[in-house]
Parts: sequence; C-alpha cells; structure tokens
Amino acid sequence: MVVTQAMMVAIAARTEPLASFVDAKRGVVFVDDSGMPGEDVPPPEAPSLKCGAQLTALVERFQTELSADDGIKAAREESRLHCSNKPSPPRCSLGAPMEWSPAIHFVFGVDPARGVVLRGIALNDEAAVSGDAVEQHRAEQIAQIDKLAAKGCP
Repeated sequence: MVVTQAMMVAIAARTEPLASFVDAKRGVVFVDDSGMPGEDVPPPEAPSLKCGAQLTALVERFQTELSADDGIKAAREESRLHCSNKPSPPRCSLGAPMEWSPAIHFVFGVDPARGVVLRGIALNDEAAVSGDAVEQHRAEQIAQIDKLAAKGCP
C-alpha cells in the first residue's frame, strides 16, 4: 500500500479519518519546528511521542485542519499537496500557504498486518529556505521520529 493524494483527500473528507491510520500502541511522534517564537509567542513544545489522550487530541487537531476549507482541498488546488513513497518513509506534505505558516509533513510507515500507519507529524518553517536545507532538515526530523517512536506507547 502506498500514500497518495487521494488518500489525503479521503482523510480530509473523513471517509477514511486520520484516526484510522493510527496505531494506539505505537503512538505518533509530533515535531514542531515551525519557527522562532517572539516575545508574545511561546516556544514550540519539545518533540515527543503522543499516546493516550495526547494522541487523541493531536489526531483530532490535524483531522480538523485537514478537513477545513483551507486544508487539503486548498492545498491540492494550489499544488501544495505532495505525497511520495520513495525515498522511504512514505510521506505526504502540505506546503505552507503563506510565508509565516508552517509546512505540515505526515510521515507514515507500512505495517504488514495493518497497511499504512501514521508514525509522525512534523511542522517546518520552510519559507525562504533553500531546497537542500529543507531536505536535510526533513531527514533529521525523520531520524528524530524513528528514535522517539521506537519505544511505543505504554
């Protein structure tokens, strides 16, 4: 099974909700590298594995974002939705709609029994950043997701 734009459209339409791609025993890693905090903006939380109630809240948050008018539908219409299966891991990304908005990356894995599972969600500030630097940062985030996801949920 592969990740596709059609899969993301189904998630946004809630015909295949984001929660259906979540393995509660493995959890989902959340990494927020969305920018520099200002005086009135708190720093982003440290990267962490979400389990239990935190996992439920994270999935609901991103389901709502994906389903909103400016979510998947807008990203697809504006050519900001990209999915790839190679190089591994499979992932789908929503490019930032404007300069101070983060790009959102959904990192998946493939489980032999379940098929595609969500392993991590990463936010990046990619405005005015070179393509090579963006790819390097994404690789670092994937390594971080792998490390934090290794223990699974209690």
